[in-house]
Amino acid sequence: MKHLLLFASAVAMATACTTTPKGYIIEGTAPDSTFNGQTVYLADYAKEKRIDSTIVENGKFTFTGVIDTPSIYRVELGRNFGNVIAVNEAITVVMDKNPATVSSSGLNGQLGKYEAESTKNMNELRAAYDSLGKLYANNPDTFKVVFSTLRDEIYNKNSQLTDSYFEQNKDNMLGVFCLWGKYGDYTLAQMDSIDQIAPLAKTFEPLIKIRQSKENEAKTAPGQMYANFSGVDVEGKEVSLSDYVGKGNYVLADFWASWCGPCRGEIPNLKAINDQYKAQGLVVLGVNVWDKKDKFEQAIQNEGMTWANMFTSDNTPTQLYGINGIPQIILFAPDGTIVERDLRGDAMKAKIAEIYAKK
Repeated sequence: MKHLLLFASAVAMATACTTTPKGYIIEGTAPDSTFNGQTVYLADYAKEKRIDSTIVENGKFTFTGVIDTPSIYRVELGRNFGNVIAVNEAITVVMDKNPATVSSSGLNGQLGKYEAESTKNMNELRAAYDSLGKLYANNPDTFKVVFSTLRDEIYNKNSQLTDSYFEQNKDNMLGVFCLWGKYGDYTLAQMDSIDQIAPLAKTFEPLIKIRQSKENEAKTAPGQMYANFSGVDVEGKEVSLSDYVGKGNYVLADFWASWCGPCRGEIPNLKAINDQYKAQGLVVLGVNVWDKKDKFEQAIQNEGMTWANMFTSDNTPTQLYGINGIPQIILFAPDGTIVERDLRGDAMKAKIAEIYAKK
């Protein structure tokens, strides 16, 4: 009887060692002793919020939980972070660099290897930038040519690395993670094809939003009618895009923010255009996005922007037009159809000159 009990115990132990974990366990280490006593957070990228927190004690922390739907989480400790694939397995995270060192016997082990290789490539690029910068300190034009060639080579190397890991993980969340950085570069048709071979892409909220942005960009492409939205003008009065667009004049709408350097860099070009063509009916309109109202008002004053401007307090304008980066300057025809997007600098001046030369 004793032998039977021992045998049963051994079988139970063996089964416990080989059974897939019923939940995730993230065992974290913070080598920097200054992190002791600090709060470490666990955030869900799909939900765009923190879902758990704990305290670092003696350089260690732990998160546990159970998930029904795989996702991608982010471990946050001060300025340090680490990405993990949220699956039910034991995961080790060492907060020693950005991104953190992640390992496991399963999917997160592959994630750790992928991020280590990708980071190595990017570190190589940073080192080259520094060394070539010193080598060609007195010849900036040569530096640009040499560095851009090397940069393209490393970007291509990293892209091939990402594609390789995606091909091996099309049916899991590591494949989705690999898609994440490139998804916005694809056409809608390409997205359709990818979604067929990587079905989890259709369930991950960040990719869903990227696709929606691409669809909205197509709906507001040249030739399409404008999409309306509202805001307030510099005096606080409620206004809409329709108060300016579709009223019989060309409208040059600049989506900008006070903190955006390239946006501020386009202001002299907009001033020149406004001064030259305002009398001929051109309307220059600033659409302030992703900003704070007091910063918006201060920038209007500091830059001497005399044309109409509207402040928007939510993401509606950029969502409607599929805008992921600013400045985004769009030209609307007198009937409200979109003439051209992505206008900048001399190309913008040339386009406006071409239009008014015909009038």
